[in-house]
Amino acid sequence: MRPGVLSGPSGYTAGLALQDFTAVLDLQPGEHKCGAVYQGYAPSSPTEFAFSGFSGASVDCGGELGVLLRASIGLLSVATTVWIAPPTHDGSQATAEPASVDAAGGITGVTVTDPGSGYAREIFQRTAPTITASVAGGAGAAFRVTLSQAGSGEEATWSVSAIELLAGGAGYPDFAYVTFSASAGTTVEYPAAAYIFTGRLEPTVVAAVSGGEGAELSVALAEFSDFFSGGQAWRVSSVGVVAGGSGYSNGSPVTFTVTDGTQQYAANATINTGRSEPALTASAPSGAGATFTVTTLSNATSPNSWGVASVAVSGVTSGYQDGAELSFGGSGVTEESPASVVIRTGRVAPTLSAGAVGWSGGSGAQLTPTLTEIVSDGGLPAWTVSGLDIVTGGSGYSPYDYIYIAVTDGQLDGFWEFYGYVESVDESGAITSVTISSGGRYFKSNGQIASLQVISGGQYYSDTGIIESVNIGPYDGGSYYKATGTITAVYLEYGGSYYVATSTGTAEIDTPEVRFSSATGSGTTATATVDGQVGSPTFGTITAITVDAPGSGHLLKGAAWGIEIYIEASIWHLAVLTGGEPPPVANPGDPNDCANFSDKAEQSHARCLRRKAMPVSGDCGRLAVH
Repeated sequence: MRPGVLSGPSGYTAGLALQDFTAVLDLQPGEHKCGAVYQGYAPSSPTEFAFSGFSGASVDCGGELGVLLRASIGLLSVATTVWIAPPTHDGSQATAEPASVDAAGGITGVTVTDPGSGYAREIFQRTAPTITASVAGGAGAAFRVTLSQAGSGEEATWSVSAIELLAGGAGYPDFAYVTFSASAGTTVEYPAAAYIFTGRLEPTVVAAVSGGEGAELSVALAEFSDFFSGGQAWRVSSVGVVAGGSGYSNGSPVTFTVTDGTQQYAANATINTGRSEPALTASAPSGAGATFTVTTLSNATSPNSWGVASVAVSGVTSGYQDGAELSFGGSGVTEESPASVVIRTGRVAPTLSAGAVGWSGGSGAQLTPTLTEIVSDGGLPAWTVSGLDIVTGGSGYSPYDYIYIAVTDGQLDGFWEFYGYVESVDESGAITSVTISSGGRYFKSNGQIASLQVISGGQYYSDTGIIESVNIGPYDGGSYYKATGTITAVYLEYGGSYYVATSTGTAEIDTPEVRFSSATGSGTTATATVDGQVGSPTFGTITAITVDAPGSGHLLKGAAWGIEIYIEASIWHLAVLTGGEPPPVANPGDPNDCANFSDKAEQSHARCLRRKAMPVSGDCGRLAVH
């Protein structure tokens, strides 16, 4: 057997020997390493774990050993630690550690390693500040500011509740913002905001129109209360025409310019130019030889327009389509709505043919239509189907089969179509009689214009280019004013939040809890001392820890390292002893706890893990594997 060695102040090498099996683990304090150190091997004799560098430190292994699956060894600190409660105010938590112990392991001194901050809070009292108001851009204005208080004590604040205008001054721009100044030492949580209104007079506004020359317009203003600016203003109520000029286009916009004052938003207006009777010309979409002469008539509208009253035609005409409409225009003519004038040509009898559609498969019928001349709409001639001669009845037809008319030379008159059907058939399905529900109306145009029918005259005019009037709506007058520069009112938007904080020389001091955490010691209490002296450079920090009761069993940092052993085993019972038997467990069958396995048969297939920290300063006890 070869003993293992644990050596060195900061890095340790643990040697573990068991007959011919040896494993070496390099360890740092607080570190452990795991591996299959012994696997599938049952020793027949005890093995010693010998450690040097620690007085009296030894661990003996003896007894019956089953199958040891895995083991690891590590080092950890079991020194007593100190915890100080964090501050109740804004700051950082203090830290400390035991400085000395007595023979019984009682703590006799504590060192503050970090004094922290925020364990005391300076107490202030709040008073009202002095707030003054001013406006840039002018001179001579004076104000009195009134403050109102909200809250009390250390929560008290003051805000601007009113601004009294003492003197209006001169030269101030309208809507300028007020500047609020606070006395020295004032804390401004957020500033007040206000702006001014100045006195207003009627402005000077002129109007002009581009695109022509020689026009002169006059502008009339009306005073009103402007909802958007909340002040007195003037709007354009009307625009007069002093001189109409020439060359202007109807509907052109009017431009308004403020020569003395301020425009808040512009007026909108358009011009009406003079109108004269237009010289209309007419044309047809097809045909040749016609000359059209248009006669117009006033529509008596305002502004006035003229419509087509009649159209005369002359010349030898041909190729014109019946029902086609004329188009109207002319130099300098404006069309507001088009006229509707329809061409009526000469009419002769059309050429029609007839047939039957057998819904059940009939065929072979031959029908000849008989035409009769009638008077159609507008007194024009047209021809209707008054009868159908059955030349051949065909076969396979049924009653109510459809009879159609086809126009081979001519056209339908409007929407008057033919409707007819088979009334009776013989036993072979040959048509024996028919019924005509509507004979329709048909004609053939000869292409010569017989008349022109005026349906509607439309609206036309010629623009004189002379301005006659200006259109401006009741809500299109804009908003204008002339500022006097003298402040007449102040509008307070919000009052802000201000206060002056003065120290009372006193403080609110924490009493932080101090706790001791130890694996071996107990019974220690201590009190933290907080610097509560206002103005001290260490104000709000912990300056000392006073031990009230030392307790016992504590170990200091550096002198209190422990061996951390992990063992994973199966089949046989494990017990870890540190000077006595381990405490019993509530659930001995739990495979995650092997501290109290006593029935080998019951636990024959259990795998368990046991972790134990043993101090190595002084007598470290025994590790027994049964």
